[in-house]
Amino acid sequence: MRLPVAVAVGVLLTSASGCGDCAGTELSRLSETERTITVGESFVVTYEEGGSCTHTFAPAPGRANWSSSDTTIVQVDSATGRVVGKRIGNATVSSGTYAPPLSLLVHVR
Repeated sequence: MRLPVAVAVGVLLTSASGCGDCAGTELSRLSETERTITVGESFVVTYEEGGSCTHTFAPAPGRANWSSSDTTIVQVDSATGRVVGKRIGNATVSSGTYAPPLSLLVHVR
């Protein structure tokens, strides 16, 4: 039996929009992966979580522990993610909470 075209398209769209096997799967990311600041300037790293089905992300403060690859260039508050440029150079701010670690390359100019 052949379905009318409108019904067949409706069934296809319904099945394509369903979440299926990925229901409840969370993804994590940083809002940016590279940033340039000046000495003395600061910002807060924005860690975000979202569902793999919705592809929408929202900030999730306090869910990551941050560290700096070089604290003489970039100082970071491990709990809040506040990053401060200390001297000219490049450093990586990362969270070892997740595998692989999430990281942000910071250029201090």
